[in-house]
Amino acid sequence: MAAERRITVQVPASTSNLGSGFDALGMALQIHSRYDVTVLNDGPPFHIEATGLNAERIRTDEDNLALQAFRMLCDFVDQEPPPIRMRVLNGIPLERGLGGSASAILGGMLAANAAIATPLDDDAVLALATELDGHADNVTASLYGGLRVVCRDGRKVISLPIAPSDDLQIVLAVPRISVATRAARTILPAEVPLEDAAYNIGRAALLVAAFASLEYSCLDVAMEDRLHQQHRKLLIPQMDAVFLAAREAGALAAALSGSGPSILAFCTTGAEDVGEAMRRAFAAGRVEATVHITTIDFRGASVTVVDVPEAAL
Repeated sequence: MAAERRITVQVPASTSNLGSGFDALGMALQIHSRYDVTVLNDGPPFHIEATGLNAERIRTDEDNLALQAFRMLCDFVDQEPPPIRMRVLNGIPLERGLGGSASAILGGMLAANAAIATPLDDDAVLALATELDGHADNVTASLYGGLRVVCRDGRKVISLPIAPSDDLQIVLAVPRISVATRAARTILPAEVPLEDAAYNIGRAALLVAAFASLEYSCLDVAMEDRLHQQHRKLLIPQMDAVFLAAREAGALAAALSGSGPSILAFCTTGAEDVGEAMRRAFAAGRVEATVHITTIDFRGASVTVVDVPEAAL
């Protein structure tokens, strides 16, 4: 019997868009899911267990997203997927605009990359993960960590880091409603007025400059948006009220997290007060919400590999 390879992948949650930066900005968060994968010498093709947050909603069959990602990377390098045992410890709320799908895809692909003989570099993994996810902002942030500006050039993903200060707090109000990314996409118009496009371009550029120069007083204007949030609020009760409540409680700015329904606010002080104000604003519309106060994850995804000798099995 050959040695058994045990792989642990930890992937942070992520937020994206940040208001004006539609499909162009992603930020990793200090909320994580973990994927423990054991590469077996023989046995059935896979066995999956799911624990943690929303575990009952995580598929344990062929449709598990991390498993699909694992197999996709193996197929990409023309290697037969080995039999595996996968244990998912989920810490990311699902279908809440916090990069749960991106986390699962990276968990599976990074585990596969550690399992095969010819591992891909991070850029190749990112391109493949983006192909499966359909968008680059969340997977880029979760893979590399920090705040990233993201652009796709054909199949290639180009991203550069921005370095906000590590004292920036992120308040997340996570309502007990689900919004599938596909639904949040289909509600958007196919065309937008030139004036609205220019409005967002200017603010997205200002947003990047504000984070890069630590001029957080500009965030409120820089995160204003005319491309997606006004349409998505049809799926998210109380969105405008929660934005207003966050700002009135002292937040620097507020926006949808990704496609929603979670709403994020940036603070340097008073995060607890901001979170309570956001929760109350949701409650005023009879929507229950959970508040999380977190920070930026600057590390990104991590992979640990242990080869257990034959004698220890």
